[in-house]
Parts: sequence; structure tokens; C-alpha cells
Amino acid sequence: MALQSRPQPMNASEHHAKVKVTLTLSDPIFIAGRCISGKMDVESRADLDSLLGIGAMTVELYAIEGSSFNSATHPCADYLDFEEIISRDHSATSTFIHYRRIFQGPGLPPSNAVYPDYVPADGKPLLPAHHHAARRGLTTFFFRFPLPVSSPASIRFGPASIRYEVRANVSVAWRGDRRLVTDTREVRVVESLDAIAQTEIPQAVSISEGGKIWARASITSGAVVGGEAVCIDLQLKNYTSRWTCGVTVFLTRSLRLSNTLVGEKPLYTWLTSSPKLIFVALNIHFLLELRD
Repeated sequence: MALQSRPQPMNASEHHAKVKVTLTLSDPIFIAGRCISGKMDVESRADLDSLLGIGAMTVELYAIEGSSFNSATHPCADYLDFEEIISRDHSATSTFIHYRRIFQGPGLPPSNAVYPDYVPADGKPLLPAHHHAARRGLTTFFFRFPLPVSSPASIRFGPASIRYEVRANVSVAWRGDRRLVTDTREVRVVESLDAIAQTEIPQAVSISEGGKIWARASITSGAVVGGEAVCIDLQLKNYTSRWTCGVTVFLTRSLRLSNTLVGEKPLYTWLTSSPKLIFVALNIHFLLELRD
């Protein structure tokens, strides 16, 4: 199932005979609360005599949440009563973040990608309004978009998806034809760690033998990051006549839907997706072996 995306104008295309637009992101993954940054390269392959015009140049950031249902491919299609569904095949999208950076356009001075004062010779057609003669070569434009700290992570969960994309748009006029040359890059976003959860030390306490055996385990290394080490502090108190001869500590990881967490408080929860969809819970377990 294809991910939902923003619709484009009818004259939009990623390919043009004389202009190439390329987007490059500064990082493969971005954290909510920070900035999405990168650059847009505009390459013109036309000489001044060919009178290639470049107009508005923009870079936009979209955050899109979407859902879709296909009765032919849905795994539960055979068990659904389609008489109770108004539309058997449907899709919906909603944009909850939209930023735009304008590098050239109406009300702005010409950029370095064009000749600002060029006037066509007598007998040559004039360029459309707000278009300027393009310079041959490569011009780079840098951009940065602030990402709210409350932004959910990129996810595709069944028919639902949350995705971020950066789109570059360059208006091009050549030989009487006006085109919008575009390039799009999907952005991977992860949620930021909650500031309150960052100050709390996850821990678990166990008491047995009428309070004579007491054990407490806590994660002291802060946020748990995949591929890195985790520091666990285990404290034991044994007031019985038996010896502590064996201690085993291990972590378990479980994938849970948010409604399964109602009434439960796992030792440490690392949020990896949308706040209302999926949680990954890390729990500390320890075993004690006592001998007389």
C-alpha cells in the first residue's frame, strides 16, 4: 500500500530538459523539538541565448497523517460486512504541519540563480511575470524548519501512517511552456524524550520473607538507546540466616498497544512511535538464590 502524499499541480514534474532540482537532507533522522535542515540545488543547463526563465523557488515541509482502506487487499476483508460501510475503498489525509521557505518570487529580490537586470533583445519573446533569465550552472539554497517538540514520530501502522516530507518547487518557463520542477524527500522523525521522564529514575522494588529480604533495581544510565550499554544498579539486603549465592538480572522488551498500559506502570517505557499507538516497555527482572 503506497503511503499518502500531498497532491501536486498538473504541470509539476521532477524532470525537465534544462533544469534539475535536487534536495539533500543534513541528517538521516531528525528529533522532534529540533530543526530539519538541508539544501536545495538548482542546476540550469541553458545558455543565456536560449532565454530560460526561472520564477518562484520554494521549499516546503509537510507533516501528513493519513488512513486508507482497500477491500480487495485488506487481510480481514472476508469477515467484514460491507453493507454497513458507506464506502468500501476510501482514503483520507490531513496536514498538521506546513512550513514554507521562499527564495525567489513576487515581492522578493532575484536570487543568485538568475540575471536580475537582463532584458531580451528586440524581437525575442518576453519572459512571464516574476520570471528572470536563468544563469547557467549550479546554485545552492540552504533551508531549516523548526520541528515542534510535540511532533509524533514517523510511523506506518496498518492502514494508518504519519509521514514527513520536504518538497522543493521551482517555476520554469521555456519556449512558451511553464513547468513546476519539483523534488521530494521523505523525512524520518523520532519523538523527543519527555523532560519529566528524563528526571525520573526508573526503579523496581521487591520485598519477601516478611521484609527480611529487600531488593531494589534501577536504571542509572538515563535513556535507553538501541545498540548502547545500559547501566543497572541492584541493591540487596538479606536479614535472614541464609546466604545469597546467586543473583541474575535481565531486561525484557515487549511491544504493547496503549490501551494495554491502562492500570499498569512499567519500569521504563521508551516511546518509539505515535503517543496513542505503540509503546515499547523495558522491564527489569532479577532472581535471587539463597542457601542455608
